[in-house]
Amino acid sequence: METKEGKTAIRLRPLIEGVLKDIRSHLPSSMMAGKFHNSLSAMAVGICRKIRQQGGPERLPQRGRFSEPPALRADERGINEGGF
Repeated sequence: METKEGKTAIRLRPLIEGVLKDIRSHLPSSMMAGKFHNSLSAMAVGICRKIRQQGGPERLPQRGRFSEPPALRADERGINEGGF
């Protein structure tokens, strides 16, 4: 994320460049998927932190447990560790 003149932008170029590098390196797709998803999860937590700093809610509304694959549980861990 990058903040300039009070506006925040999410820069996706590094994420996409990383995926392309992994493809060229013949990284297994499962590893690429994990790296990609973890990056998106980290971005989501960063956005939540930014919103909180600007006076947003301290916590996200409670929701049910994830029943998705373990990779998606990283979202929940990151959100909980971030205090959301």
